[in-house]
Amino acid sequence: METALWGPCVYYRTDENVVHSVGGVDEALVALFDRWPVRTGNFRLIAMDACYAVLAGREKPEAARLAFVAAAIEAGALIDHRPERSADQLGVSELLGKAPAATVSIEAPLSTALDFASD
Repeated sequence: METALWGPCVYYRTDENVVHSVGGVDEALVALFDRWPVRTGNFRLIAMDACYAVLAGREKPEAARLAFVAAAIEAGALIDHRPERSADQLGVSELLGKAPAATVSIEAPLSTALDFASD
């Protein structure tokens, strides 16, 4: 299976102050499981679910990218190579205000997770 690429790379920083770039779903899963600076966070779990949904063909890679960016912001790890960009331009400011109290099943599409977050 080919790697599901999602367009522009997302940059994040680990606790060891190492900057990583993530350009697709496979790299995102490695980051979220093995390199993530915090082990908690609702958006981290949603990002994992979104990546698995892409691999299963239920979501587009761009949806996983959005969830990954939200997880990186939640973890305080996001690095934007263009710092003048706002959260609105990154496409996540509204999403961050809707942090869910629980995670969703990986069987649910990401749109369901985002709807759940708005409840």
